[in-house]
Amino acid sequence: MKLSFIVSSILVVVAFSACSNTESPEKVAVSMCELAKKADIKGMKELSTVEFAKQFEQIEELFNAATATEEGKAELAKQITSMSAIECKTSTKVTDIDEKTKQVHNSETAQEFKLTLVDGKWKVTN
Repeated sequence: MKLSFIVSSILVVVAFSACSNTESPEKVAVSMCELAKKADIKGMKELSTVEFAKQFEQIEELFNAATATEEGKAELAKQITSMSAIECKTSTKVTDIDEKTKQVHNSETAQEFKLTLVDGKWKVTN
C-alpha cells in the first residue's frame, strides 16, 4: 500500500509539473500531459525551466527506488495504464495571465501549472 501511494504520488507530481518547445503554449501544455502519461521524466525536464526541472531529479530518484522491486514496477505500470485514458487535447486548457505567462489546467487530473516565455520558448514552471 505504501509503495502504491509513493508511485501514485510521483505520477501526480510528474503529471503536471513538462518535444519541441518552439510550439504554442497550448501545444507545450498538451505535450507535457502526453509525457506525463508515459512518465517520461526526461521529456518533462526538457519542457521545464531550469529551476523547475531540478525537482525532477528527486522524482527520478523516487521512481528508481519505487521500481527497484517487481511490486514497484507493477504498480508503476498500473498507474501509467490508468493515466493512458486521459485525453490531453480535450482536457488541457491554457488561459492568459499576461503576455509571457499562461495558466494551464487539466480537467481530468485537476492539476495546474504555469508556462512562461524563456528565450522565445514556452517552458513549464510553478
